[in-house]
Amino acid sequence: MKKSDSLVQRRIPQKILAGLVIIVVAFIGLYMTFGTSANTNPFSLGAFSQTSVSVPDCPPGSTCTSFEVSCPGIQQTLGGYLSELPATASTRGVAVFFTGGGGTSWYRTAQTDRLYTNLRSNGLTIYQVSWGNSWLQSANGEDAGPAHLGCRPATVIKWLHDNKYVPLGVSPSKVGQCGFCVTGNSGGSTQSTLAISYFGLESIINAVVPTGGPPHSSIAKGCLAESGYSYGGFGDEKGSANRIDSSYGFGGTPGPCDNQDASFRPRWDQESIAISGKDYNHPTTRVHFIWGDSDTSMQAHGGDYAAKLRAAGSPYVSTQIAAGTPHSTASTTAGADAIQAALLGDTGISTVLPTEGGSNSPPTTSDLPPSSGAGGGDASTAAPADLAGTELDEPKQTTGTHEVVNGLGDIPKALGNLVAHPSNVGVLLKTTLGKLTLGLLLVLLGGAGFALYKKGFFRFLLHVVKR
Repeated sequence: MKKSDSLVQRRIPQKILAGLVIIVVAFIGLYMTFGTSANTNPFSLGAFSQTSVSVPDCPPGSTCTSFEVSCPGIQQTLGGYLSELPATASTRGVAVFFTGGGGTSWYRTAQTDRLYTNLRSNGLTIYQVSWGNSWLQSANGEDAGPAHLGCRPATVIKWLHDNKYVPLGVSPSKVGQCGFCVTGNSGGSTQSTLAISYFGLESIINAVVPTGGPPHSSIAKGCLAESGYSYGGFGDEKGSANRIDSSYGFGGTPGPCDNQDASFRPRWDQESIAISGKDYNHPTTRVHFIWGDSDTSMQAHGGDYAAKLRAAGSPYVSTQIAAGTPHSTASTTAGADAIQAALLGDTGISTVLPTEGGSNSPPTTSDLPPSSGAGGGDASTAAPADLAGTELDEPKQTTGTHEVVNGLGDIPKALGNLVAHPSNVGVLLKTTLGKLTLGLLLVLLGGAGFALYKKGFFRFLLHVVKR
């Protein structure tokens, strides 16, 4: 054997092997440091405990129970109530409903009987959450803020998932399907979106459907009545200001929001969903906003949050306007139908997301069960074929088609896509196989680079060709 052959066969492969080992060790270190959490330092959840308190005004046909939640760093424990309406067909999942304001009422309008009937007949069990006192209120003098108080609904969501949804043994067949889904109107949309923006619950929630909000997206703009954002835009400026102030310890007394005190802006921004959230990149959670056409201030607030999600690379963000609908989205046929379609829709999004400059397919209402006025009536139980809406579905602020790696067969496609659109690395890092894909790419490039650096790679290739 020639000396040069011995050099190629023994020393060059050793260099390449050493390079691969270094790259693999580095990738494992990066994965352990940055890749094991989908969220950067999320706020901590609290403790949920069931109680035996009498439940006032339990909705007809429901089973109601009571509970209380305590949260780290929050002085007061808060009690609440759960209403359960079981699915009337083969169970496919759970839908959780939160109400607006302080959340102290059940989620009921003239349209909700029909809405719940259709959801249940399509396999969803309904849970309504009602609080004994406002979830947005901290103790007098306690500067908590609405985002930190969001521990209360987030803790309930986590308990419902673990104790009501998981035991069902079901899972959606496509990304964004319910599954386990959460919705709420006005302050209820704040409760539902804080769970993913501040508390890291995106991994357990298939879809969030905020309606009429969230009003806590850009708090300073609302409190300072900036053009288009005033809380008076939906007829409750004084009440909204008082609720904002109550989260910062100003219960019963005028606070900075009521007084339009601009010096409080930094604290408002720290607790605003569209400004200081812990996570805005949700690769496998669908977020579908619905607003009434006359609810313009909430379109502005919610629009800020939707834009933030899209800018961060969240691929399943869509928005919708319900015609002839006020701030109370579920109070009209169009609004209730839009909520129903968003919770029942077969999204059809699987692993491939919208391409650059595009949007989700324009939604339609043609597949919705027919309504028969405010009181409901006979309605078809057929699930809509796709995500339904009426007007607005804005383009994504993303670069190129995103691939969420759900199976080994997606890896070559995702690798090619990553080369074409490097900015998609954030989406890939949110799935285990996505991380493996990136690791494989790093190993291949690193090994080749190490060999080239040692100036022995081409001699090795030449030797292989000659043989």
